[in-house]
Amino acid sequence: MRQVKTDWQKRPVDLIFGEGYKLKTQGKCPTCKQSINVEEFRDGLSWKEYEIAGMCQSCQDKVFEEVEV
Repeated sequence: MRQVKTDWQKRPVDLIFGEGYKLKTQGKCPTCKQSINVEEFRDGLSWKEYEIAGMCQSCQDKVFEEVEV
C-alpha cells in the first residue's frame, strides 16, 4: 500500500530550495503546496516521479504535458 513519504533525504538542491524540502516532509507538493493524496497517482511511473520530486499528480500532469508541434 502506498503512503505519503515524509522521510525525504536532504540533497544539495534542498539547500537552495529549502521550502520545497520542508513541504515534502509535511506531505505536501512542493509545486502547488497542496496535501498529497496517494490515491491520485494513476500509474507506477507517476508514483516513481512522486518519490523523486514529491510532486502531486496534478502538477506532474502540467509539467509533463505533451505539446503538439
